[in-house]
Amino acid sequence: MMRDIYVYTPLDIRNTVSRVLKDVSDYVTEEYAFAIRLVLNELLANSVVHSKGTRTKLSYKLEAQQICCAISDDGEWYCAKDVDCPSVEEDHGRGIFLASCYADMLRYDEEGHRICFKIRYR
Repeated sequence: MMRDIYVYTPLDIRNTVSRVLKDVSDYVTEEYAFAIRLVLNELLANSVVHSKGTRTKLSYKLEAQQICCAISDDGEWYCAKDVDCPSVEEDHGRGIFLASCYADMLRYDEEGHRICFKIRYR
């Protein structure tokens, strides 16, 4: 069953991530919980803070040994086609790179308003 949560502020991000982690807590090790937390925090923050939209929607589903998530918004979202390792001198720009390192699958739609990812837990 797909679950939807609307996120409006940075505080909502913390509550949303906690809710998702509670849903998967019976199925994942601490290592996978860390990966899910990191990817959700980074991608939700990108949407809430940088998109200039009015709301962000997280849709997620627990499947056999994986979590599938989609984050969408109604704002302007930067769509990085090739995610390179950011410079260590930069103060920002690591979120999508980190998410791509921890997610088993990460992809954008053409307009950049939706990003989907999967994390498999074994």
